[in-house]
Amino acid sequence: MQPQYRRGDRAAAVAEFRARLAQIGFSVESDDPDYFDDRVDDAVRSFQQARGLTVDGIVGAATLRRIDEAKWRLGDRPLSF
Repeated sequence: MQPQYRRGDRAAAVAEFRARLAQIGFSVESDDPDYFDDRVDDAVRSFQQARGLTVDGIVGAATLRRIDEAKWRLGDRPLSF
């Protein structure tokens, strides 16, 4: 089972998806990057709403997958035939 992260959690994975959210335009500033605080919760909810996901503030498998997919832009990956 994929771990889920929510407000109040502290983990290295929080710093990873916080950085990815910032990379795609959902900036989250914090003194403690491993802590899932209210600002991260707001950014996650905004991201979920923008991507048509269930807006619950929980970063589970579907949200993590969409955060990872969102880092790619048209032309970032070479296509081969």
